[in-house]
Amino acid sequence: MRHELNIHQQPAERGGPTMQNTSSTHKLELLLNIASFLSIFQFYVIRLGGVYLQVYMVFMYWMLLSTFGKRKGWTGIEAFAAALIAFQAISIVWAKNPGTGIREIFFLLPFLIALRAAVELATQDPAALRRAAIMYLKIAAVHSALIIIGRVAPPAKIAFLNSPLSSIFINPNTLNDTNVYLTGSNIRDPGKSGGFLINANVAGAWSLLTFHLAAALYFVDRQSILKWLALIHFLAAICCGSKLSLLCIPVGFMFSLAFVSTSMGPDPLKRAAIAVLGCFSISAASLAIYASGILAHTPYRLVAPFEARMVTWGFGAKEFFKSPLLGHGYGGWTESFSRSGEVRLDLGLTQFSAPQNTFIQLWSQSGIIAAAIGIIFVSATICTISRIRATPSRAAPFFLASGVFCFFFQGMAENYGLFGETHIQQLLVLTLAVIISLSIPANKAGSTYLSEENRTEGKKMHANETRPAV
Repeated sequence: MRHELNIHQQPAERGGPTMQNTSSTHKLELLLNIASFLSIFQFYVIRLGGVYLQVYMVFMYWMLLSTFGKRKGWTGIEAFAAALIAFQAISIVWAKNPGTGIREIFFLLPFLIALRAAVELATQDPAALRRAAIMYLKIAAVHSALIIIGRVAPPAKIAFLNSPLSSIFINPNTLNDTNVYLTGSNIRDPGKSGGFLINANVAGAWSLLTFHLAAALYFVDRQSILKWLALIHFLAAICCGSKLSLLCIPVGFMFSLAFVSTSMGPDPLKRAAIAVLGCFSISAASLAIYASGILAHTPYRLVAPFEARMVTWGFGAKEFFKSPLLGHGYGGWTESFSRSGEVRLDLGLTQFSAPQNTFIQLWSQSGIIAAAIGIIFVSATICTISRIRATPSRAAPFFLASGVFCFFFQGMAENYGLFGETHIQQLLVLTLAVIISLSIPANKAGSTYLSEENRTEGKKMHANETRPAV
């Protein structure tokens, strides 16, 4: 006979946090909440020469000292993330510009620091992890509102960017550099809105992931505020002005529908049919993008970005066969691209243009092994979602799968890297930790969800706190 989890059990009875580790979970939750706040606002108030260091980075390295060595085990997602960062650090040996590699590792390590802390909280007290994730979504609503206002009222956005206040939340070097081709910034474009993010596509990726996380958590905890948070983050994704983000919404939903049905559905024929439909939809969307670049009547603003990406991807493909194992090394892409003859100012391609693809970027920086580890990391994330079973409905894994797909899919045409830039890292960390917590059986960790039966029974029996009958 199957017994429902009693929502009134003491934590120790259902595998949750005991008195011994309650203080530890409270500390981890607090640290993650502070990291969430700082990751959104950054606070560029520390200047070292001509470099601005945000408070977020300082806090994350302090957090490393506070949490280092607390947990010995590693999940697959953590292990592959650590392996990738370690190999990228090793690849500095053959870098053309070692300083670039050192800087990259410096900004990547906080992702692993936060991921270790978040997964530890996920294994000790999944409910506390979800509270931390919801807290992030609440704080992030401020940024989403800023994105929406920036699109609806461009003069207000420009007034903010021209004010001294903006240099606290946005890297002053980015604000002072008006050359969009050098920085990739379209922050002052009235048709775009990225809030504190310098690129509308990056802001779109961030907004979509916040929307999907909020929607997934709603179907786990059923907190009404999550519906409103999901709405404001979805509106922010629409208002960013990123065409790629808009494309990701239907494509991500189709992928997720195929994935959830294939990995969790009981009917093999139905699973196969939906999987084929999902693959067809993704292929059709890809062809639609390609067609948009070859139709003569397509507006230049739509054609040029895609054509520019085709140029950089084609260059990357040719360069791959010259050095498949080691790539270019850090700084090598710029050196090779600048003398390749592929520079096209009409498409916005200068000697400083980046690969605009996550895995080409990984290969160029650190070689084929790094790119392979990156692919395995993405695969491990997808496989972990497929192990989610103990949730009130399939909507939670559906939105998590769609969010992860959109984030990594958009990374195939952007430069924010596998783990995202500093504004996105904490969001990705919390998303991955929620995925891991929901994939852990309830008898191995704290309860990862409350079923609909438990919620109903809990309301009925709140007075006498007796176990629901089965």
